[in-house]
Amino acid sequence: KVSEDKAESLIEPYDLVISAVDNMDTRYVLNRACVKRRKSLINGGVSGMYGSLQLIEPGKTACLSCFLGENQKQTTANSFAPVVSTISSLMAQAALLLVLGQPNPLKDELLFFDGEKMSFERILLRRDPKCPVCGKLEA
Repeated sequence: KVSEDKAESLIEPYDLVISAVDNMDTRYVLNRACVKRRKSLINGGVSGMYGSLQLIEPGKTACLSCFLGENQKQTTANSFAPVVSTISSLMAQAALLLVLGQPNPLKDELLFFDGEKMSFERILLRRDPKCPVCGKLEA
């Protein structure tokens, strides 16, 4: 777990944060810190045979709280190594595209990977103007 203050000091020197943590509390803390400091955040996660990837650009895209709210509970499942490799590779690709100034390929979307079917789905996300974390940010 990472505290709010610790998260802000950890991310301060960076323009981009890549989050691959295994608990929701830390994901929320990093989301809030990145939004507050206007740092881009690549948020990836794996649970069992499923994985997801979201690129958060404060003031431009939905943040984690827009999508899940602030009270999402942790679910646990053993992570399947090939799914972890797939999501981590896509996170690296998203980071490189962002650093190189390429357009955000996940603009307003969550990329969901189903390892059982070996398929991807893009889920449309919208910023929530009432979001307690980013709702008042301007682009």
